[in-house]
Amino acid sequence: FWTGGWDSTYMLIEQLKYNKTIRPIYIIDKKRKGMSNEINAMNVITEKIKDKNGIGGVLLPIETINIEDIPINEKITNSYKQICTKVKLGTQYDWLARVALLYPKVAIGIEKPNGEFSGCVQAINEFGKMKYNDEIGYIDKDFSTEECIQVFGNMVFPIVNKTEIEMIENVKLWGLEDIMKDIWFCHKPIKGKTCGMCRPCQQKMQCKMEFLLDDSAQKRYYKYYNLKNRYGDFVGKCYSELIHIIK
Repeated sequence: FWTGGWDSTYMLIEQLKYNKTIRPIYIIDKKRKGMSNEINAMNVITEKIKDKNGIGGVLLPIETINIEDIPINEKITNSYKQICTKVKLGTQYDWLARVALLYPKVAIGIEKPNGEFSGCVQAINEFGKMKYNDEIGYIDKDFSTEECIQVFGNMVFPIVNKTEIEMIENVKLWGLEDIMKDIWFCHKPIKGKTCGMCRPCQQKMQCKMEFLLDDSAQKRYYKYYNLKNRYGDFVGKCYSELIHIIK
């Protein structure tokens, strides 16, 4: 799975450096506000990879799937809902699991939490266990619940033991900062630029990756963060929604 974001782009480049052949899969969700930014980021990065020395492997054309065309699977959806009774898990894991059924062993860019909450990692720890082969994580089906196997069992996790801070160090070591600066991760862009307040923007700021956000987004982040810490989540969310309406 590739979205043009930090984790999935890092995962893609790392596997290309291992001389793997990669077939990226992108889910088209027209309700996703940053979709055009993601597609543009992937196109720019694809062209840069072609001209970059030190990156081997083969990057095949991106395969796109419309979210409406993903087959319904009640067993997977019910398993997802069961996991959500104990762990806050993003809605994307329901349809990602259904896509993974069509592409067994599809790689997903889930990183090691750097102190912040990770619903996916928590869900796997709560409902199952992971095993490793050449540093790639797999769901251990002998020690995992049926719910965990249904939702995560057809995916592999190449970067689940790396934090975003560790990825930054590798990117600098490889000399690939110029490629990674073209990623897109913001869920609620403002005038085509990062908002600074959505969860991915917060994560980048908290992992000392502020260089990926413009100055305005960084200022909004600090305002949002201060309001949230002083007055609670509700006030922080109100500020975020108000900013998006005004802008």
